[in-house]
This record gives sequence, C-alpha cells and structure tokens, in this order.
Amino acid sequence: MNYQEKSRFGIIIKIISAAGGIIVGFIICRIFFTPFRMPDSSMEPNVKSGDMLFILKHSLPKRGDIVLIESPVEAGRVLIKRVVAAEGTRLR
Repeated sequence: MNYQEKSRFGIIIKIISAAGGIIVGFIICRIFFTPFRMPDSSMEPNVKSGDMLFILKHSLPKRGDIVLIESPVEAGRVLIKRVVAAEGTRLR
C-alpha cells in the first residue's frame, strides 16, 4: 500500500465512523428522549408557546417535573402538566 491508498483508506474509515456515530446517537436519543413543541401558552412564564422541550423517558417523575400524558377525554391528544405531588404526598 502506498501513501495515497493509506490516506484514502483513513478518510473512508473516518467517514464510516462519523456516520455510524450519528446513527447510534439518533437511535439513543429516540429511545431516551421525546421532543415536544409547546402548542400554547398554558405553562407561561416558564414555558412559552413554541418552545421545544425534550422529555426524558423511562424515569419516575418527581415534584416540579413537567410530564406528558395522554388525554383521558380526547383520544390522540397529548397534555403537558407539572407534577405537584408524588405518591404518598398529602395535599391540603
């Protein structure tokens, strides 16, 4: 192998590695995060209409967290709410 072939081979390996990293990163993000665009101003001033949120999946919500839930009334509608109490918390 001469210098040009080694150089070309190195560039090909770098391109394949970068593409593989991007694909793996995309898959990991889709497994652990849900992107969500805020549709209205119901959570202002903390979250404004049009803000992009990334919701962490597979975790237990705690007080103060923002969660996405499916509407019990409208099929296919997603609601965004803030957790005000956790299991076992007494509300007055």
